[in-house]
Amino acid sequence: MADTKWTKEQERAISDRGKGIIVSAAAGSGKTTVLIERMIQLLSDEKNKIPADRLLAVTFTKEAASSMKEKLSRAFDEQLRRDPENKWLLSQQNLIQLARISTINSFCLDLVKSNLHEFDFQGGLDILDDSVQNLILQEAITQAYEKLCEEDYESYKLLKNAFADKTLNEITDNLYKFMRSLPFPERWIAEVHKNFTDDKIFDSFIKDNICVAQTKLKEAFSMYEVFEEYVKCFYGCSVLDQRNDHISIRSCGIFFHKNHIAVKYTGIDHTFSFYL
Repeated sequence: MADTKWTKEQERAISDRGKGIIVSAAAGSGKTTVLIERMIQLLSDEKNKIPADRLLAVTFTKEAASSMKEKLSRAFDEQLRRDPENKWLLSQQNLIQLARISTINSFCLDLVKSNLHEFDFQGGLDILDDSVQNLILQEAITQAYEKLCEEDYESYKLLKNAFADKTLNEITDNLYKFMRSLPFPERWIAEVHKNFTDDKIFDSFIKDNICVAQTKLKEAFSMYEVFEEYVKCFYGCSVLDQRNDHISIRSCGIFFHKNHIAVKYTGIDHTFSFYL
């Protein structure tokens, strides 16, 4: 990677020593490439001599871990082609196969297994399969709502009336997974709670949403007027003119779907849909 042109930020992430480094960047921006270059420089340093088998690198997926191992090995091959007599690089190339490069789940499982004497249980440990994990989560959600129904029926009834069962479970599932991704979930809960219990914040939220709804409605009715003129020109009558014998009006309305507004008219021979 000697020919790679790094940005100033990337160079800092690669070369800074003696402190922890956090790299935050978008997907596909080269984080893994920077990390590998940093590891290569650390492991190639003949002055400090850090054995490659002391390396710990954790990823989210098995594919990422496998790719990282492959890229590290390839990088050592490139260095050895430039300096084939370097005994330290030869040693590091062999030791890199013993480095701990794995998923977070695999690392934690190995850590627990190697310290079983510290726990009450002595075996039967494994990484939870995603499908089994989802089943357990859904069962836990169901039990939580059953408990809420028993202890606070009014709150349970409010949720049931606001959402269908499937939708409510899906929202709870997504919320749980989102909160697990937060470094301080309790702080986030407190901030959200404040937004919906503080009268000033809540009033502002309602006003903003009313303004958005009013704007969308104005846009929808404006579109409807344009559509009305189009139908008049095409059929010679209004879409709402039920008295005209030569046209049958099956349906005409304004529909809201996600971020779009649709005006749809269905006649005998034609269906028109306009999206905003």
